[in-house]
Amino acid sequence: MAPVEQVLKDANIETEDIDEVILVGGSIRIPEEPSMGINPDEAVANGTAVPGGILSGAEGTADVVLVDVCSLTLGIETTDRIFTKLIPRIYALRIRTYHH
Repeated sequence: MAPVEQVLKDANIETEDIDEVILVGGSIRIPEEPSMGINPDEAVANGTAVPGGILSGAEGTADVVLVDVCSLTLGIETTDRIFTKLIPRIYALRIRTYHH
């Protein structure tokens, strides 16, 4: 459960702060009692539609702020096979879009 513990630590929350976990993708095949309150396919579609609407300037999204983070450290290999970090893990990516 180390990955789950790391996510909680990164988000600065405790397990008591979580009401429900929604598993989508391959995770829905885990043999546990599934939540029937949401269709996993719709959850994925909604998860991608929201940022798409914001980035395209869709009506009703002008006051919505999209915050995305890089979940892994990104970098390049430099001299002597040394990994040089360019974007640290859990770094808030700042993106500016212009609508003409």
